[in-house]
Amino acid sequence: MVIEGGKVGNLSPAATPPGKTSLQDYIPAPGRAAAAAAAHPVPRAGRHRAAPRADRTGRAPLRDPGLANEIKAFLITRGAPAEVYQGSTARRARLVFETRAEGPVFKALVASATALIQIRERFPDQIEAFEVVCEMPESDGEGGRFTLTPEQAADLISGRVDLTRYYVDNVEF
Repeated sequence: MVIEGGKVGNLSPAATPPGKTSLQDYIPAPGRAAAAAAAHPVPRAGRHRAAPRADRTGRAPLRDPGLANEIKAFLITRGAPAEVYQGSTARRARLVFETRAEGPVFKALVASATALIQIRERFPDQIEAFEVVCEMPESDGEGGRFTLTPEQAADLISGRVDLTRYYVDNVEF
Protein backbone atom coordinates (compact mmCIF):
# COMPACT_ATOMS: atom_id res chain seq x y z
CA MET A 1 0.00 0.00 0.00
CA VAL A 2 1.10 3.55 -0.71
CA ILE A 3 -0.29 6.47 1.23
CA GLU A 4 0.25 9.68 -0.66
CA GLY A 5 -1.59 12.97 -0.36
CA GLY A 6 -3.99 11.40 2.13
CA LYS A 7 -5.09 8.73 -0.36
CA VAL A 8 -4.33 5.01 -0.27
CA GLY A 9 -3.15 3.35 -3.46
CA ASN A 10 -1.51 0.12 -4.53
CA LEU A 11 2.21 -0.33 -4.70
CA SER A 12 3.49 -1.03 -8.18
CA PRO A 13 5.38 -4.30 -8.70
CA ALA A 14 8.38 -4.46 -6.48
CA ALA A 15 11.71 -2.86 -7.01
CA THR A 16 13.10 -5.51 -4.68
CA PRO A 17 15.25 -8.10 -6.45
CA PRO A 18 14.01 -11.72 -6.32
CA GLY A 19 15.03 -13.48 -3.12
CA LYS A 20 15.46 -10.21 -1.20
CA THR A 21 13.12 -9.23 1.60
CA SER A 22 11.55 -5.77 1.50
CA LEU A 23 9.56 -3.94 4.13
CA GLN A 24 6.43 -4.89 2.16
CA ASP A 25 7.12 -8.53 3.02
CA TYR A 26 6.66 -7.76 6.72
CA ILE A 27 3.25 -6.14 6.24
CA PRO A 28 0.63 -8.85 6.64
CA ALA A 29 -2.22 -9.17 4.16
CA PRO A 30 -5.72 -8.91 5.65
CA GLY A 31 -6.60 -12.10 7.48
CA ARG A 32 -2.96 -13.23 7.76
CA ALA A 33 -1.94 -10.96 10.64
CA ALA A 34 -1.93 -13.79 13.21
CA ALA A 35 0.16 -16.06 10.97
CA ALA A 36 2.61 -13.25 10.27
CA ALA A 37 2.92 -12.42 13.96
CA ALA A 38 3.68 -16.04 14.74
CA ALA A 39 6.22 -16.32 11.93
CA HIS A 40 7.98 -13.03 12.70
CA PRO A 41 7.39 -12.08 16.33
CA VAL A 42 8.49 -8.56 17.18
CA PRO A 43 10.42 -8.38 20.44
CA ARG A 44 8.62 -6.42 23.15
CA ALA A 45 11.38 -3.83 23.16
CA GLY A 46 10.72 -3.13 19.49
CA ARG A 47 6.98 -2.48 19.87
CA HIS A 48 5.29 0.87 20.10
CA ARG A 49 8.42 2.92 20.36
CA ALA A 50 8.01 6.59 19.82
CA ALA A 51 10.78 9.08 19.47
CA PRO A 52 10.12 12.77 19.15
CA ARG A 53 10.95 14.32 15.81
CA ALA A 54 14.58 15.34 15.72
CA ASP A 55 15.26 18.88 16.88
CA ARG A 56 17.47 20.25 14.16
CA THR A 57 18.37 23.44 16.03
CA GLY A 58 19.78 22.12 19.32
CA ARG A 59 22.43 19.77 18.00
CA ALA A 60 25.83 19.92 19.63
CA PRO A 61 29.04 18.88 17.88
CA LEU A 62 30.67 15.64 18.98
CA ARG A 63 32.92 16.34 21.97
CA ASP A 64 35.98 15.05 20.10
CA PRO A 65 36.23 16.92 16.76
CA GLY A 66 38.98 14.61 15.51
CA LEU A 67 36.81 11.57 16.11
CA ALA A 68 33.87 13.30 14.41
CA ASN A 69 36.06 13.93 11.36
CA GLU A 70 37.17 10.28 11.31
CA ILE A 71 33.55 9.09 11.40
CA LYS A 72 32.48 11.54 8.68
CA ALA A 73 35.41 10.60 6.43
CA PHE A 74 34.69 6.89 6.85
CA LEU A 75 31.02 7.35 5.97
CA ILE A 76 31.90 9.40 2.90
CA THR A 77 34.10 6.55 1.63
CA ARG A 78 31.04 4.28 1.97
CA GLY A 79 28.91 6.66 -0.10
CA ALA A 80 26.78 7.62 2.88
CA PRO A 81 27.74 11.12 4.03
CA ALA A 82 26.33 12.20 7.37
CA GLU A 83 26.59 14.96 9.90
CA VAL A 84 28.07 13.83 13.22
CA TYR A 85 26.80 15.25 16.50
CA GLN A 86 27.02 14.44 20.18
CA GLY A 87 24.63 11.66 21.12
CA SER A 88 22.51 11.33 24.24
CA THR A 89 25.52 10.22 26.33
CA ALA A 90 29.21 11.09 26.33
CA ARG A 91 30.11 7.84 24.52
CA ARG A 92 27.48 8.01 21.78
CA ALA A 93 27.63 9.79 18.46
CA ARG A 94 24.51 10.85 16.59
CA LEU A 95 24.81 10.28 12.84
CA VAL A 96 22.30 12.26 10.80
CA PHE A 97 21.73 11.10 7.22
CA GLU A 98 19.64 12.79 4.57
CA THR A 99 17.48 10.07 3.03
CA ARG A 100 14.68 10.21 0.51
CA ALA A 101 13.63 6.55 0.19
CA GLU A 102 13.95 3.08 1.70
CA GLY A 103 17.21 2.26 -0.12
CA PRO A 104 19.24 5.16 1.31
CA VAL A 105 17.99 4.34 4.83
CA PHE A 106 19.32 0.80 4.45
CA LYS A 107 22.58 2.12 3.01
CA ALA A 108 22.91 4.45 6.02
CA LEU A 109 22.40 1.52 8.40
CA VAL A 110 25.04 -0.65 6.72
CA ALA A 111 27.52 2.24 6.54
CA SER A 112 26.85 3.07 10.20
CA ALA A 113 27.35 -0.55 11.25
CA THR A 114 30.64 -0.77 9.38
CA ALA A 115 31.77 2.59 10.75
CA LEU A 116 30.91 1.62 14.32
CA ILE A 117 33.02 -1.52 14.12
CA GLN A 118 35.96 0.30 12.50
CA ILE A 119 35.86 3.32 14.80
CA ARG A 120 35.70 1.13 17.92
CA GLU A 121 38.77 -0.79 16.71
CA ARG A 122 40.73 2.42 16.06
CA PHE A 123 39.47 4.35 19.10
CA PRO A 124 38.75 1.81 21.86
CA ASP A 125 36.44 2.90 24.69
CA GLN A 126 35.43 6.19 23.04
CA ILE A 127 32.18 5.16 21.35
CA GLU A 128 29.66 2.67 22.78
CA ALA A 129 26.93 3.13 20.17
CA PHE A 130 25.68 5.26 17.29
CA GLU A 131 22.32 6.98 17.32
CA VAL A 132 21.36 6.88 13.64
CA VAL A 133 18.81 9.41 12.40
CA CYS A 134 17.53 9.31 8.82
CA GLU A 135 15.85 12.57 7.81
CA MET A 136 13.72 13.27 4.79
CA PRO A 137 14.37 16.94 4.01
CA GLU A 138 11.53 17.51 1.53
CA SER A 139 8.87 16.43 3.99
CA ASP A 140 10.72 17.66 7.08
CA GLY A 141 10.16 14.17 8.49
CA GLU A 142 12.17 11.10 9.41
CA GLY A 143 12.89 7.79 7.75
CA GLY A 144 13.56 6.36 11.18
CA ARG A 145 15.88 6.44 14.18
CA PHE A 146 18.00 3.64 15.51
CA THR A 147 20.32 3.04 18.43
CA LEU A 148 22.99 0.87 16.84
CA THR A 149 25.08 -1.19 19.27
CA PRO A 150 28.33 -3.00 18.45
CA GLU A 151 26.53 -6.36 18.70
CA GLN A 152 23.83 -5.24 16.25
CA ALA A 153 26.48 -3.83 13.92
CA ALA A 154 28.36 -7.13 13.89
CA ASP A 155 25.12 -9.03 13.21
CA LEU A 156 24.24 -6.74 10.29
CA ILE A 157 27.70 -6.86 8.72
CA SER A 158 27.99 -10.65 9.06
CA GLY A 159 24.49 -11.23 7.68
CA ARG A 160 23.28 -12.96 10.85
CA VAL A 161 20.43 -10.44 10.86
CA ASP A 162 18.50 -9.48 7.74
CA LEU A 163 18.69 -5.72 7.18
CA THR A 164 14.95 -5.38 6.60
CA ARG A 165 14.19 -7.41 9.72
CA TYR A 166 16.59 -5.21 11.69
CA TYR A 167 14.73 -2.13 10.47
CA VAL A 168 11.32 -3.50 11.45
CA ASP A 169 12.50 -4.66 14.89
CA ASN A 170 14.55 -1.59 15.81
CA VAL A 171 13.13 1.52 14.14
CA GLU A 172 12.13 4.27 16.57
CA PHE A 173 9.67 6.78 15.13
